[in-house]
Amino acid sequence: MKDDEAYEPVRRPRIPSADEIIAGMVVPLKLPEETGRPGPSIRPCLARLLKMSLVKGDYPDRDAATVALTAELLRLGMDEQEIEARLNEWNCSNSPPLRPAEFQRAVKNGIAFKYDYSCEHPILSYFCIGCDCPIHKRQEQRNRKVQNFRFLDYGWQQILSKRQTLLYLCALPYLEIKRGVGPGGTIIANHWQIGKACGISVKRMGRDLQVLADFRLIEYTPGKPQKWKRQASVINRNLPIPRLHPPKSQQRKCP
Repeated sequence: MKDDEAYEPVRRPRIPSADEIIAGMVVPLKLPEETGRPGPSIRPCLARLLKMSLVKGDYPDRDAATVALTAELLRLGMDEQEIEARLNEWNCSNSPPLRPAEFQRAVKNGIAFKYDYSCEHPILSYFCIGCDCPIHKRQEQRNRKVQNFRFLDYGWQQILSKRQTLLYLCALPYLEIKRGVGPGGTIIANHWQIGKACGISVKRMGRDLQVLADFRLIEYTPGKPQKWKRQASVINRNLPIPRLHPPKSQQRKCP
């Protein structure tokens, strides 16, 4: 370089923040007008993926990423033509793009199997934005001190079975800590993962969780155990721990 030439520093492109990415990626679900409810939004991790250009040989694989994005857009209510149109634009930004036959095969696989990936999926966890993710409910309770002994003070252990007590006092708090969602945060896990956390079998796991939900100790959305659906259960503890209200059949009558 000559002495009289001015030095021009290399300017790298600005990387948008997670909030900017999410703000432009809200895709409403097509719901009947009479419901009056807003549809779900695309998950932030997949919103980040949809804004990025993938390179062949780097992680994640372009084919696997296409399948994951297809499944997410399908969950949001898009049909096959809308998904292909949206993802074709994204695919063209990759280096190099998937060939048309590869791209269409990945889209059809995502639609046919209707994957519902959990937060533990490698691609979703790779692009996770952390504790700011709006998918995790009750974020205001992350730093809250939870008095788990209230469960015993209120006498829940006298109403629930040993399995159900172990699930509530051991498995769910353990998964909250391990997943980093905070007390009362959203736990997305299958029955095997829940049972492993407290050392009990998965037999009758769904029934035990439903009993906890019936007593309003937790909010529980059962998953679908079929392997081709790949949908885990969604659980939230209701905090603070509610007081015990036994059924009328167990209430004592006044003399």
